[in-house]
Order: sequence, then structure tokens, then C-alpha cells
Amino acid sequence: MASLYFIDRVFDRFNKVVHSLCLKDPVVFISLLVVLFLNIFMWVFFVMKIQPTDAPIPLHYNIYFGVDYIDMWYKVYVLPLFGILVGLINCFFIYWFYLKEKLLSYFLAVNTVFVHIFLFMGTYLIIWLNS
Repeated sequence: MASLYFIDRVFDRFNKVVHSLCLKDPVVFISLLVVLFLNIFMWVFFVMKIQPTDAPIPLHYNIYFGVDYIDMWYKVYVLPLFGILVGLINCFFIYWFYLKEKLLSYFLAVNTVFVHIFLFMGTYLIIWLNS
């Protein structure tokens, strides 16, 4: 019985977040939409371009030394996973600060977009390095 109460509260809270003023703000909504699409593109590009293999693949390139980090193929998925983690944490703080400090929530929303742009550039470079 207690677990049903907990699940009810979680769905109630989720419903409040979805219908909050925060997501009706165009700056926050568009920023989070861009973050979502960039993260989906990272997953799609890695799934399409990086094939599972037993041999290690290059994951980092340095202009001074060339390839300086080689590891297994599944380590490329750290980038989109990190993007999901940053996106979820920043979504929580955007929602938390929106009614108290709107400018801070705008900063977090735009900052999340910039983080995902850099992660996407890293995704492109890893794919370029392995092709």
C-alpha cells in the first residue's frame, strides 16, 4: 500500500513539472528541445558509425602527439551518457530556480545547450578519427 502512495506522489510531481510555468517559457523550452535533439543525434551517429569490434579504437587525438587514447568501442557512449547526466541535473535546477531566479534558470538552460554543442563536436571528431 505504501508503494502505491509513493508511485502516486511521483506521478503527481512529474505532472506538476510537465505543466509548470518553466516549460511554457520559450527560452527554457527551446533550449531543452535543442538539448534533446543533440543528444539523440549523438546516439544515432555513434550507433550508425561505430561498429562493435574486438580491437581497440582511437578515442582522443592530440595535435602534439597524435592519437593518445585508445580503448574499446563502447567507451564512445560516455559522451552521450554524460550529456544525459548534465541535461537531467540542469533540468532539475532549471525547474528549481525558475520561480525564484528566472535569469539563473535561463543561464542554466543556455549553458546546457553549449555543453551539448561541445559534446556533439566531440562526437563528430571521434567519428572522423575512426573513419
